[in-house]
Amino acid sequence: MAVTAARFNFQDLVDNVEHFSFNASLPIYLSGLEMEFKVGASMVDKTRSADNRRFDLDTRALPSGFDLDGNDLNQVLSNDKLADANLYRSVLNDTTIAGDLYTAEQSIDAYYLEADFFINNKYRISGGARFEDFSQTALPYNPFTGEVDLTNDQASVEELTFSEDGVYPSLALTYLLNDEMQFRASFGQTVVRPDLREITSATYIDPLTEYPVQGTPGLKTTDMTNLDLRWEWYMPAGNNISVGLFTKSLDNPIEAVQSPAQDGPPLIRIANGEGATVTGIEFEFLQDLNMLKGALGEFAQNSFMSGNLTLSDSKITLDRQNIVDQTGVSTSITNLERRLTGHSEYVVNLQLGYDSPNGEHLATVVYNVFGERVIIAGIDGFEDAMEQPFHSLDVNYTYFPTFSSQIKFKLTNILDEQKEITFDDELLRSTTKGIGFSVSYKMEF
Repeated sequence: MAVTAARFNFQDLVDNVEHFSFNASLPIYLSGLEMEFKVGASMVDKTRSADNRRFDLDTRALPSGFDLDGNDLNQVLSNDKLADANLYRSVLNDTTIAGDLYTAEQSIDAYYLEADFFINNKYRISGGARFEDFSQTALPYNPFTGEVDLTNDQASVEELTFSEDGVYPSLALTYLLNDEMQFRASFGQTVVRPDLREITSATYIDPLTEYPVQGTPGLKTTDMTNLDLRWEWYMPAGNNISVGLFTKSLDNPIEAVQSPAQDGPPLIRIANGEGATVTGIEFEFLQDLNMLKGALGEFAQNSFMSGNLTLSDSKITLDRQNIVDQTGVSTSITNLERRLTGHSEYVVNLQLGYDSPNGEHLATVVYNVFGERVIIAGIDGFEDAMEQPFHSLDVNYTYFPTFSSQIKFKLTNILDEQKEITFDDELLRSTTKGIGFSVSYKMEF
């Protein structure tokens, strides 16, 4: 017998998005100088209406010996059984809470100016600026009265509305060493804003971790500054290789924190950190297999390898009291300085591809793996829970019987890897994905 022997959720969510944009460009060609000026705008309005209702089955209301056999709720709790049970409390309880019913709106009006100068086919200077006017509102309603429910000490609806504007510049300098090789340095500022569901107190399931996540009204946006240095070599037949160094600085990074005293899967809350940095190096390449023509024949002529390797490190700084004030949850984060949640120190992606000369066959073998990463930040003196590396190997084959149709075969997770989360080197949770196979047919009319 339990208060919540089962929970039934009913959800209805409707999103409406309106997007308008325009762009204009003016190219100018002079002796030894090519110029292009661009101007544009984008207006995006997004509204959401969400209604979530939840009901808990309280088996404590059932007398000893009550028959719970059956696969259908109407059969298990039939009218005849309930009539004979002499119930002393409700069996089904409406446990819908504030935030399960809400409306939200987000508006972004953006305008940009851009200029590009190509000097003597040797130097390129590109830069510009983007102005954004942003606003968003999330109104939680009492699911039983339908009235706006002011929570987290907000005194008015106006305090649930957030608006800001900002200018985000960018600049890129490129030096062409020759027709194949170039060096590039770039600087840019941008902003990362929370999703609508992250600014409401409603709970949703993260599709990646399958953990319940609750948003936080009043979540701040993240300002980001990027610096990038890159060497690029573009060879004949489309072959290329590049090496890049990068660093990113984040103010008010959006992070996931764990709510204490949670039965079952941990409840994850969204909050802002104080600041964070990410630095690293990235390698990319694309190479055909013509050098193996003697051994593989025609297959090598129409095959290629591509991939990238990223090695990086990150650091986030958190403030316990600020997070408590923001989320209203008295959580004691163990590590106030650590890597960003979800950040891996290495990521590898490799692909072997084949494209037949007649264009009827396309096949790829794709492998990727990421390094160990924080998945649940530790609290109350406990260490962080870590998601272990997942080695993924997939095979895709597409056959084009006609110009307008295709048949696609997919074989996924061939290595039959499991997703594993560990805590203090002990297995905390594992998810079996299994080997997947799918066939699809598509025709365009």
